[in-house]
Amino acid sequence: MHMPTTSRLAVGAGRSTRRKLLQTTLLGGIALLSAACGSTTSQASTSLTQKSITSSGQPGAVSAGPGVAVGRPSNLSAPKSRPAVAIAPTTLPPPTTVPTTIPVASSTPEPTAVPPPSPTTAATTVPYNAARVNELLGQSITSYAGSIASRAHNVRRATDLVNGATVAPGAVFSFDAQVGDQSVANGFTVAYGIINVKGVPKTVPAIAGGICQVATTLFQSVYWAGLPIVRHYHHLYWIAHYGQPPYGQVGLDATVDFLPVDFAFRNTTSDWLRIEGAYDSTHVHFRVYGVDPGWKVTSSPTKVTNVVKTDRATVRQEDPSQPAGYELWIEEAEDGFDATIERLVTKNGQTVDRYLFTNHYEPARNVLAVGTKGAKPTAVPTNTPIPVSPTVAPPATPMAKPTAPPTPIVYVLPDGQVRVPSLVGMPEAQAKALVSNVSLQNTYTNYQGPGSVPDQNLNQVAVGAVLSQNPTPGSIVPKGTTIYLAVRKN
Repeated sequence: MHMPTTSRLAVGAGRSTRRKLLQTTLLGGIALLSAACGSTTSQASTSLTQKSITSSGQPGAVSAGPGVAVGRPSNLSAPKSRPAVAIAPTTLPPPTTVPTTIPVASSTPEPTAVPPPSPTTAATTVPYNAARVNELLGQSITSYAGSIASRAHNVRRATDLVNGATVAPGAVFSFDAQVGDQSVANGFTVAYGIINVKGVPKTVPAIAGGICQVATTLFQSVYWAGLPIVRHYHHLYWIAHYGQPPYGQVGLDATVDFLPVDFAFRNTTSDWLRIEGAYDSTHVHFRVYGVDPGWKVTSSPTKVTNVVKTDRATVRQEDPSQPAGYELWIEEAEDGFDATIERLVTKNGQTVDRYLFTNHYEPARNVLAVGTKGAKPTAVPTNTPIPVSPTVAPPATPMAKPTAPPTPIVYVLPDGQVRVPSLVGMPEAQAKALVSNVSLQNTYTNYQGPGSVPDQNLNQVAVGAVLSQNPTPGSIVPKGTTIYLAVRKN
């Protein structure tokens, strides 16, 4: 579905103000028509058990903020008020293997034409009882380590707004309705989002940039709970940050924006659901609680097809809202591809729900935002130094064979925190040794082979070498932080 441009521009004063502010930060006359974390050009997942929800491509429509592509506010300060009830940072549980037996729903219903006007639409009078709604049905955890202050703020703000939501039996939960207006008035600030410029994704400053990490983490929780997905859109390009184990895989992401770009699901269990969101300094964690309906949830490995190679050359993108000398990696090169996944929910050997979808991702680039505010028109930077705390790793040389591990003191900072080393391409044993030497830890390794990732990505490293890592290289993290590794197995 697609809402006409004239309708989108008239949706609420908060959204209008937000749009005007964003227009002052963009280049080349790009017009932002929607929020920082969604796009009417993001394609809805195609399901064989649901009607496909799509939207026509409108140049300038905004998509979800990249997982680690973040920015700073231009002339905005942090909101004066925080949510009425702010959850305390929690100690997150250690990662486990990808859940294979988690509860969930009855056959996937047809999606509604538009999401409900309120966070949930009750379809039952069953009374809510918190003591009864206490069984963990699904969960996920993602890292926002390395995010700059504005993006981290947006992630926490959206998490606070979703935390504690309840969903009645038969009701539909809408992320957009629960979070509310994606505006400065609602406590969000400027980070980075994705827009579509003549079919090419572009990462730009946008209010509420980063809240798609919250939507993605909640989507993965609901996915593993097996609940029927009513509305789901994916990013314009794939953000590897969201595919990290134990709960992520290639293609499991969600983007949100003003309606109709939303994430929504239906509660088809016999009792209420409760959503709990929490965060610490590096991770956001969502859990879905309810009464266990006895379902078994399995997810197929991602099938990657129609790969389109990207150009990995560095693109320097001017940002007039930032002072001269400011540099920030805001986008990381990823090939374009189609990702197909099937989730099967069964009970006593009988199919309860089958969710099959294919996401199409455009190629992404290595983009470095360069501040130009106050610079002379003829001033041209002559190099592209790596930021002290990059939010996206600069491009690495494929198949690079490291020599000796760098001296640990290079990564341990004076304040005791640690700059995450680049491990991609290293043999697994050497990478783990370096992780330990710089006061970090590795408690989970995901072994990937053909079918798990595109062949051209797999072939960039030798068998037994690191394919990807989380948090990304250059992220500043506390000592003892867990580094998740993906290693080529064959």
